[in-house]
Amino acid sequence: MDNNSSPQQTVLARESPQVVSELPTLGGIIAALQAKGDYYGLIQAAERADLVAHDDHLTRLLIAVPLVLSYLIVNDLPSAKFALLRIPDAVASVPLAQATLKLFASVWERRYENIFSRGEALSNLARRADHLQEDLAELIAGLVGTFIESFRQRTFVLVSKAYTTIPLSLAQVYLGLQSDHLLRVTSSEGWHFDAPSQILTPVRIARGTEPSPASSTLLMFEGVTDNVARLET
Repeated sequence: MDNNSSPQQTVLARESPQVVSELPTLGGIIAALQAKGDYYGLIQAAERADLVAHDDHLTRLLIAVPLVLSYLIVNDLPSAKFALLRIPDAVASVPLAQATLKLFASVWERRYENIFSRGEALSNLARRADHLQEDLAELIAGLVGTFIESFRQRTFVLVSKAYTTIPLSLAQVYLGLQSDHLLRVTSSEGWHFDAPSQILTPVRIARGTEPSPASSTLLMFEGVTDNVARLET
């Protein structure tokens, strides 16, 4: 083999035709569960597949990444960490694995300033990866998008509970939104914004309460438009 081969090319060279042929079927099962929003079912399917995947096969990575993202979506960080630790060394250095690890590390360490950008980076990497079929690439990108939306909504609730007042700039870091978008979201929830001081005053919400449907939709929409804005700059 060429000494200049990349890690992912080396892994691909080890794939048997049978393993490669199984990818569309496995991807179809995971995609169907994702489309239904059945992330616990997706986790079960991926965990079963992970048990029989060969350590040095790319399929192991294409199982592990959706598995980790699904655990992040349901906010089960310890299980996501364990799934990452099970990725074998033969594929752990592949860029897709590294990008997934970086996203998880930011979530685990609550480095809000990195979470949204690393999620975007993982989505873009999946779409550019020449070893991924288009449907699998879109599956991974879709899971990243769902995680970012759910994480943003959970963070919105936490900020509402934790702060009596919060600087606009800090709220932007927590929620990954530009100021005008964030102000629309918070205004829909009744937050007060003092323009001279650039301070937001949240409306305290009861434990277990989720954002209203209107603000949840805004959080998702504004996150998408902010990602587009970053791509255009």
